[in-house]
Formats: sequence, structure tokens, C-alpha cells
Amino acid sequence: MMSSVACSPGCRMRWVGALLLVLAPLTSMAQEVVVLRDVRLFDGTGAPSRDHVDIVIRGTVIDRVEPTGTSPLPEAKSVDGRGTFVVPGLISAHSHVGQVDGVSRVPENYNRENVLRQLRQYEVYGVTTIVALGTNQEPFYGIRREAHAGTIPGADLFGADRGIGVRNGAPSAQVLPSAADSVDRPQSVDEARAVVRQAKDRGTDLIKMWVDDSRGTMPKMTCEVYSAVIDEAHRLGLRVSAHLFNLQDARGLVEAGVDIIAHGVRDQPVDRALIDLMKAKSVWYVATLALDDASFVYADRPAWMDEPFFRHSVQPALQKQFDDPAWREKTLAAPGLKNSREALKMNQRNLAILFESGVQIGFGTDSGAMPLRIPGFAEHRELELMVEAGLTPAQALAIATGRTADLLKLPDRGTIAAGVYTSPEIAQIGLTEGEAAALGRRCRVVTQPLAVVDRAVIDGAADGVLKLVLDARSERLLGAMLICDQATALLPALGLLLRTKAKVSTLGAAGLAYPTLAGVFGKITDGLLRERLTRPVRWLLRQRFRWLR
Repeated sequence: MMSSVACSPGCRMRWVGALLLVLAPLTSMAQEVVVLRDVRLFDGTGAPSRDHVDIVIRGTVIDRVEPTGTSPLPEAKSVDGRGTFVVPGLISAHSHVGQVDGVSRVPENYNRENVLRQLRQYEVYGVTTIVALGTNQEPFYGIRREAHAGTIPGADLFGADRGIGVRNGAPSAQVLPSAADSVDRPQSVDEARAVVRQAKDRGTDLIKMWVDDSRGTMPKMTCEVYSAVIDEAHRLGLRVSAHLFNLQDARGLVEAGVDIIAHGVRDQPVDRALIDLMKAKSVWYVATLALDDASFVYADRPAWMDEPFFRHSVQPALQKQFDDPAWREKTLAAPGLKNSREALKMNQRNLAILFESGVQIGFGTDSGAMPLRIPGFAEHRELELMVEAGLTPAQALAIATGRTADLLKLPDRGTIAAGVYTSPEIAQIGLTEGEAAALGRRCRVVTQPLAVVDRAVIDGAADGVLKLVLDARSERLLGAMLICDQATALLPALGLLLRTKAKVSTLGAAGLAYPTLAGVFGKITDGLLRERLTRPVRWLLRQRFRWLR
């Protein structure tokens, strides 16, 4: 599956282009070859962007990623990419479909035509995978199946079924009319476990809970109920994402075992206790900065609202509302506007703290839940707000691509890597030795033949090799080249190391299955550990082993 959107040089968000290329086996070597020439590439791993890169695409598969001009390929269709910044498709772990159409919010909006329109709009704006996090209705599962198969245009679709709230609580039917019939609202622990089982039977990807009292105006889900939801979901192999607002609820949910915090903490600064608990339990955090921003930004009327990039995302009825002075005046005078502005500032502050503290950060916007949360554009606005919070553009993009692919456990997307389906396969990810040197990185190269890996010997494929480019000081992975059978199958693990800036020894210590080709990582780790031994230690060990013999 491949889709592409690239912002023109004059576009306001010129640092975000989008390209999703999912590795898949070639069906025919006669497929069309396309070369994107001389682009600037951000590959989604967190590695620095690279200038003057050619991306060779054969059919729907990246064939090679190489310095411009390396392969003339006169038979290929050449696309001049100068001035284009290529990134993997953006991935939203918190969006919605079928809730709104123009300015209307009625249950009838959840129909096939409207959902497909929104998926196409996401894709046009470079958002190539979304999770519809709750309030889904009957058409969802059929559309999801078609999206996964690539038989319909638009973003790929995952979802959290109906979602679980409390009676007379969030999401309010007054705010979101479809929520009256499309959200399960159990009143006991037993009922909570039952609705989780029903969602599992329907085929949900995740479980979504609303744990929020809307600033004290609604009933809140009890600890006993949300603990039961989490326990039952985990028993069934499902992860749980929770809607919240305040720090106290975040603490309780993380202690209960929630997997994903689906909105930022906005009532007060996060504290060390929550940070340590989230890190210990590997909980993901999705801030959705654009949620509160949408409450006022369009009434503020920033200059970018007149640019084509924005206006293309807005349906006529919503544009009419934006152009209405009375609507702007009413919005700016709303009693809750100050709260929204303060919530955004607190959300940005907490995002920066959590990111710097090493908490796992994912990407999402709550787009599609309300008319002002515009599919596709909201994701670009989220990136901008993340940078305002203190992240660099590269850090924000890495979160919106490779890191959120990790959150959703989707190794086939989020990064741009090359896989050549020859025999043996050739694959490359991250920086080459030359590219690392050109960036001023002091690096070392480690080469490991597969002849010492039991699985490769068993399969008669021991002639392969793995070459790693490591930071000379920290031994963090900068890039890799593989030539072996199933080379592309090893790419997700290497991509994870790049995105998390981890040492290659992390994989060697991960308790890898045996015998598999992943054993090559253990061999490399063993070699690096031996090299770290000082001469006196090596001498002592030799003496010790000689005595034992």
C-alpha cells in the first residue's frame, strides 16, 4: 500500500511532507520502477534527516534508499524531488470517524460514505493510519477489513469498538449525540467485564474507557470498574486506552495497569511519582494538544486560515461558520475559553516534562470527534503545537511516525527502509557509514557473518552478513545493512533500536527465541562485551581458565 502527499515549497507546514511505503513481497519483477530523486529524507527512526537521497520504488516496495545519482536506472520513471521533504505516513493513535459531517453531529453521520470521505481526507494530509478510538458503529468492522486489504482509498483503519463510559457521564450525548447509543455504560464490575468480552468477540483492536467527570459536572467511572475493565482486557490479550483530564486519575489508572493514556494531564503539573510509575510500567502517553487548541484557535483567526493548505480541509458548512463574525464573537466570549487556553498550556508543559523524562510518547489528536477537530489538518496542527511545547521538529515527527507505530505494534509502517527481494534479500535502514561520517558522527562498524548463527546453518543460508554502524562512544545504533535470507524480517527490531536510541546490546539481552536468525544479535552483543574487557581482566581470565584446564 502506498500513498503520498508532499507540501509544496510555499506551504506553511513546509517541513512536513508525507510518504508511507510498507514493505511487502514483490509480485512481479516487471513492476514499474519509480525513483524519487534528490529528496530530503526523514526515515522515522529518529536518525538525522539526510539530504540528496534517491528512493527507488519497485511496484509498492522500496527497492533502495541511496545517495542521489548512485543508480542511473534509465528505464525508471524519474520524479524530481528537489525541495521535497519525505517522511513516513503520520499515524494517529487517537482519532474518530463518522461522528461529524460539516457542522452536524448526529448518529446518522456514521455511514459508509462519510467514513470513507474522512479516511480519504486523512490520507490526502499524509495521515496514513488512524485508530478510531471509540464510538464506532456497525459499518466500522467492514470498512476496517477493506482498509486493511487496501481495496478502498484512504488511511488504514483500526479501532476501539464502542468504548466504555458511565451512565450520564462522558462522552455526553449532548456534546456527542451518537454517544447515546454507541458507548457501553456498565454499572457494575460484572457488567464491565461482560462488555469487554463482547468487544473482543466483535474483533476490537483496543479497549477505550472514558474516566473523566468533565471538571466535576458528570459522574466518573469508579476505580473498581476501570480496574475490572483493565483486568478483563488483559486476560483476553487486549490493551486499554483511557480518556482522562486530571493527575489523580492518571495515577490511579497507571497503578491499575492501563496501557495508554489517551489525553494529556491538564489540571496540574505531572509529578515524579507518576513519571516513575509510567516508566516502570511502560505506559504510553498521547497528549492530544490539538483538542483544547481547537476550542479557540479558529475564533482567533490566525493568518494560516487563509492558506489553501488549511482551507482545503474545511467543509463548506464549517467554513461558513468560521467566516461568521457572530460565531467568532460568541466563541471568544464563552465562559470556558480561558480554561481551554490554560489546559493547552498545561498540556504542553507536561508533554515536555514527560518527553524529557523518557516516558513513551505517542501521537494523536482526537480529530473527527467534533467539527472543529478537522481530520488531517488537526495532525499537522498537533505537530506544530508539539514544537511550541519544546520538542524539535525531528522529535515531533519521530513520535508521529516510528514511535506511534511502536505504540500500536505495527512494524510494517512508521519508517522508510529499503528491502530488495533478491535471493538472498538485501535490506538497509538508518545511516550508512559514509552518511554518519558526513554528519560529523564518530562511528564504528561491526560486521557479523551468519555462519555462526545456528538457524542460518540449519536453513543452509549461512552465507549472509549483518553490518551495523554504531556510535563509537555510546554503541547506539545509527544504521544497518543486511544481506541474508529474511533480511527484511529483521528490520523491525533494528528500526525499534533506532527509534528508541538504544544500544544494540539491548536486543542481545532480550531473551530471543532459539533457534532463529535473531540469534545474530546475541553474537554481536557477545563480541562487544568481549571487546570491553581490559587487558588485565583478559589476562586474569586466561590464567583462570588455564588453571581450570
